[in-house]
Amino acid sequence: MRGEDRGRPARLIGALCGALLALTLAPAASAQVLPDLPEFPDLCVPVPPGADLPTLVDASLPGQSFCLDAGLHRVSRTIRPKADQSFIGAPGAVLSGAISVVGFTSTSGAFSAPAPIVEPVMRGECRDATSGLCRIPNTVFVDDVPMVPAPSLDELDAGESFLDYDTAALYLAEEPAGSEVEVASTPFAFYGINLGTGTPGVSISGLVIEKFANLAQSGAISTYTGTDWRIEDNEIRLNHGCGIWSGSGAVVSGNYVHHNGQLGLCGQGDSILVENNEISFNNNKGFDPRWEAGGSKWVNTTDLIVRGNHSHNNYGPGLWTDINNLDVLYDGNLIEFNENEGILHEISYRAVIRGNTIRRNGLTASKGVAGSGITISTSRDVTVTGNRIAKNRNGILLRSDDRGTGTHGLYLLENVRVAANRIRMTRGFTGVLGSAAGSSVYSGVTFENNTYRVGKKKKAFRWRDRMLTLRGWRSQGNDRP
Repeated sequence: MRGEDRGRPARLIGALCGALLALTLAPAASAQVLPDLPEFPDLCVPVPPGADLPTLVDASLPGQSFCLDAGLHRVSRTIRPKADQSFIGAPGAVLSGAISVVGFTSTSGAFSAPAPIVEPVMRGECRDATSGLCRIPNTVFVDDVPMVPAPSLDELDAGESFLDYDTAALYLAEEPAGSEVEVASTPFAFYGINLGTGTPGVSISGLVIEKFANLAQSGAISTYTGTDWRIEDNEIRLNHGCGIWSGSGAVVSGNYVHHNGQLGLCGQGDSILVENNEISFNNNKGFDPRWEAGGSKWVNTTDLIVRGNHSHNNYGPGLWTDINNLDVLYDGNLIEFNENEGILHEISYRAVIRGNTIRRNGLTASKGVAGSGITISTSRDVTVTGNRIAKNRNGILLRSDDRGTGTHGLYLLENVRVAANRIRMTRGFTGVLGSAAGSSVYSGVTFENNTYRVGKKKKAFRWRDRMLTLRGWRSQGNDRP
């Protein structure tokens, strides 16, 4: 995806940009001219492939723009923007956190080359809890294809790699002659803290951002305490943890976020807008979705808007708000073919889920209730309305469990209204369940004016620990015609 408004870069004058670059890197003796630079808002520092972008940023002033030329830009350390800076990619500009590995020789039935990677801290829980291999952030790529990490050199097999951190060597089972071999190395592309302070007003657009070694629960782009960032029209792919971690005031729009190791989108904060993104094939490293993995997950947000996105084929939930989210709006999203829930709103508070199309989610989930069109889990003051829900593992599930107390009070399934949705179920059920689904729960839950197609499945509803037909469901006061 690329933004169509390239007006600012197109107006650049090469000679002036070259002069600006020279001033930006000038020694202290010429520093007296630097305060004049912000008077030229249309100037943009040209960044050719091979330039040291982090150093250019370190030497620049707040408000500066950087225009990355087409081609591969490897960065060996994290870019820490200053306030109100912009990073604009020309078509074909790729920002990579990987190093190139060359010089392979045959070694004891494998092929090895020097790979100076420091052993990182690792984080997360894997589907394969015994190996923990999903936690390794230094993914190895051969011709852009990620290799599966081997548990040990002795167990190295075709299509796998082994990084020996002690000897700084990379091993492959097959000779990579003629192939490009890379290892993810740099921990972040952009990080929103500079000199201990959150950086506001950063803009990132038009870039392909790939192969960063960000840990699980952090983003290749991580705004953290930086506020009011605009992250638009980028392609974010093949990073280890989350693709984009957004904080307060962020706008995350028009991005193609795919094949990241743990999550596509994540973050926390106030007034975050997430719209018109494509989020797909994330959690390709095999993290456990019951821990935290899939298309997206936000925590501790207020006034989060998730609108007009296409979330599909993620290995976990499609869209997920978990822990202390207040005043969430899910509006007009297309959510399909995700491994677990389409939308999961968990141990949180006020939310509106409306106008979404949610289909064929949860069909490969390992547990019967792990996949549904929409799940509201121990959350209160939620309205679910006007959604089209079809052929998911389950329809709309409301869970009530003992989950303790959060920022805005006790976590409860309470004051949940499910109204005017169109629900088609060929398997599973719609209704209420959970370890704390006592009689008081049912008085705080309403199903009104929903329409159902249940095919040959007769008992497609769950209420008070019983499976019911549509007639039995309505006899309990639900969806009365």
